[in-house]
Amino acid sequence: MTTIADVSRDAARDVPGDLSSLVLPDGPEDVAMIQGLNRTAARQYLVRLLRLLRKLVGSRGHFFKGARLALAVLEEADLDYALRLALRPDITAWIWRAEAADAKDASDLDRLLAALLVGDALYLKVVSEAALDSVAKGSAVVLWPQRVRILGVGGQILVGVHDDSAGMGVSARSADGSCLETVVVSRVSSGMVGPEGVPPTSDFVVLDPRDQVIEELAGYEDPMVSADAGQPGFVVGMQTAVDFLDNVWPAGARAVRVDVQAVGRLGGHWGGKPLNFSVHGYRGLVLSSLRRPYKLAQTLVHEAGHNRFSHVTDCYQTSYNGDVESFSPFVGTRRPINHLLHGIISFVNDVCCAARSRTFVPESEKPGLNDYIEVHWGRLQECQRNLRATINPTMHGEQLLAGIDRAVDLVGDLVG
Repeated sequence: MTTIADVSRDAARDVPGDLSSLVLPDGPEDVAMIQGLNRTAARQYLVRLLRLLRKLVGSRGHFFKGARLALAVLEEADLDYALRLALRPDITAWIWRAEAADAKDASDLDRLLAALLVGDALYLKVVSEAALDSVAKGSAVVLWPQRVRILGVGGQILVGVHDDSAGMGVSARSADGSCLETVVVSRVSSGMVGPEGVPPTSDFVVLDPRDQVIEELAGYEDPMVSADAGQPGFVVGMQTAVDFLDNVWPAGARAVRVDVQAVGRLGGHWGGKPLNFSVHGYRGLVLSSLRRPYKLAQTLVHEAGHNRFSHVTDCYQTSYNGDVESFSPFVGTRRPINHLLHGIISFVNDVCCAARSRTFVPESEKPGLNDYIEVHWGRLQECQRNLRATINPTMHGEQLLAGIDRAVDLVGDLVG
């Protein structure tokens, strides 16, 4: 059972940590602190979700049945599983939308139900009963490594694909949550990436270009969504970036695997320039255009930093004057203090990754990479000075400032 009381007991076992370790992961202790922050944020989102669903159930209105089912799924889950669910980007986004409507409008409750019913599945598909029968009979099924948004669950069957050492387990649930059937299919080499083959493996869920999340966020920066966002080329590129990061910065790679859960491919920005961003409400989601592996590695640690500091802002107060603005050299205009903190934490990880990458990139790429490091290293130092001159920090803010000072010194040694 998972209740708010269970979450409170879990929180009581926590030993308060030092937020300075969150800024720039430099070893196992820092990664452990990031994992602890992740769990703290997950507890908060789980409590928010349980309260929203109980409010919907208590209202006994149009969304009563769906909310009761969603609440039952959560309350019957063990705490660790419920915490993993609560911090998924599709679920955090639902929480923000429902809270904005004061739990009076939960018209996309079916999307929450779909996520909760399938749970930890890496890949989601909506199939008919006939299609499920064909899987059970051993027919070939291509399951691309992407999540297809489920817009309705009435009368449909939700299929989750779980990959483990024994093979690929296909579990199906009906819309009322009952388990229909579990089928195990044999593992096939992940090297086959053609349209008839098995897709490459990935550390992240990869969104389909038609995914509702990408459609909703498309107007955020006006990106062009790539037509092949869910195809193997992007999966291979992103996984190659993580493998590259494993070599040049192991602690950074481990932190990325904590902070980032899902990725989606974008096309170029205005004028075809590369684009990447994340959004506070969609926690753990990174949208990016495709680029060279070392640049994608920078993208991952950069956006992981944004997601990590979003956890901090959800869980802690870092300043007494958060609305006061100061100049941000990263955007060329004045921004509130939290925006400066976002910029510093994301770019200190970005520049750290770039500096660590220099000996691993082709000679022809080094001049451009060195120019990037020089420009953003200067901006980091300027932003650090502006932040120090403006912020009135809380205790947690002081810890972050100490972590920023340490991180900037470490990156300075790498930059040379």
